[in-house]
Amino acid sequence: MAVLALVMFVVAEVGDGIRGFRDGWNEADEQAALKMHAPFTLNLEAENALILDTLKNQADGKLLPYVMDCVEVDGLKYPAWYGWGWLLIIPFALLFIYGFYCVVRVILSVSRGEVFTQENVRRMRFFAYPALVGVFILELHQRMLYDYMASQVMLEGYQVANYAQHSSLFCYAMLALFTEIFAAGVKLKEEQDLTI
Repeated sequence: MAVLALVMFVVAEVGDGIRGFRDGWNEADEQAALKMHAPFTLNLEAENALILDTLKNQADGKLLPYVMDCVEVDGLKYPAWYGWGWLLIIPFALLFIYGFYCVVRVILSVSRGEVFTQENVRRMRFFAYPALVGVFILELHQRMLYDYMASQVMLEGYQVANYAQHSSLFCYAMLALFTEIFAAGVKLKEEQDLTI
């Protein structure tokens, strides 16, 4: 089960990374390659329930109503702290790589029958907490950037929607919770061994 869970985690994370890389690669063109930053996407909300814009139907010439839910904006000024924000992620990325190594070590020690040990608790903590903090900092960085960009844009009939969280902090928080439950189980086992 542990190997299957690890494989599923790797497939999900690597799959997301590959899709993101492919999307970025496909969206790049010669003009974007010469620019410092790619266009920034903002989510929109219509200010009222009425249809705000129209498209023309090519077949019968009628005007068709539509509402936009996002817009891609080019030429926005990025904040000075934008580049430095990514540097905060580097230590957590390195810790996450080491944490992934620790999970592999946990699986190997479980396969040898060494399940409830303090060493496994330490390894699991090295995996769970850097991942949780790294994802939190990344989300905070993205939210601050989104709010900064949204303050530069005004579109008649629309307002910029609030930032939508991209990664699932809940999954990482649950991983940290299960790690602490495992640690409590190890402590109970040690107390029981001492009692016996």
